[in-house]
Amino acid sequence: LPDKTLALTFDGAPGANAADIGDYLYANGIQAAFFVRGGAVAGNEGVLKALKAHGHLIGNAGYGAKGPAAAQDPVIDVRKADQLLQPYVTGQMFLLRVPGEALDPALATRLNAAGLSRYVGPIGWDVGTTGAELTDDASCWAKGMGEGDCAQGYLSTIRLRGHGTVRMHSDDGRSALMLRTLYQKLKDEGFLFARVDQTPQVRGLLERSGAAPGTVGGAAGCDEY
Repeated sequence: LPDKTLALTFDGAPGANAADIGDYLYANGIQAAFFVRGGAVAGNEGVLKALKAHGHLIGNAGYGAKGPAAAQDPVIDVRKADQLLQPYVTGQMFLLRVPGEALDPALATRLNAAGLSRYVGPIGWDVGTTGAELTDDASCWAKGMGEGDCAQGYLSTIRLRGHGTVRMHSDDGRSALMLRTLYQKLKDEGFLFARVDQTPQVRGLLERSGAAPGTVGGAAGCDEY
């Protein structure tokens, strides 16, 4: 991405906090990507529908809590989530994220051979690595930190990186509060925001897979007409 341009992504969706984050970003003209665990879809269909309507992307984080790589059968794990998430995918942009960011090549081969080759991923990040001091919201809360200190940690890392993909979590209300503080600081410093499908490498792979990067789903798509 260009200098001072960020793509926001969130793990841990769906849920009430994901809805809150999605609404806040939409109100500020930002479209993000939410990576959803299939096992949490039931009862949260309305949240996913609202996220899509606001122009956010819905990605696959597997079905179980620990992700595909830790599942007894990774292919079944991804496919079960895929079946539940298809109604909320925009523009055939099938995105996959796995815990730890990396994906074993042998597992990738299995997923492709099982008919899941339309997926692009794993979608990584430049800011928000688990366990890194002050740069991952889940680690912030585990250490008992406040939202302001956590936002400052993200801001410091973003300044160092200059641009890129940012990972946060949407399953904790403290992250929703931290986002508000962080966004205002980033806005004041002139940072811009792009959806992850506008990252050149991701965009190119999506186009090769037959997807339509840049497509906006739901109510937000009406702005294009």
